[in-house]
Amino acid sequence: MHVSPTHANAEPNVIPMIDVLLVLLIIFMLMITERHLIWAQLPAQIESASPDPVPNVLEVRRNGYAINGQAMNVHELAPRLRAL
Repeated sequence: MHVSPTHANAEPNVIPMIDVLLVLLIIFMLMITERHLIWAQLPAQIESASPDPVPNVLEVRRNGYAINGQAMNVHELAPRLRAL
């Protein structure tokens, strides 16, 4: 039986795929052993005077901005946000 040179080999080459999988396996194994714990002391929760604080709403409008419905331009926005 004669095979023509234009006949393509349909078998996939799995050796490079196995190499990639082995490298990924090694990387994941190293990641699992390199876990570090970070201990942090968080401050105690402070009881607020009002149980439901009122959220601040920032609106972006065509002619400027508004915080809680109060219109302002871009120059007034930064100091007002710092004050909050």
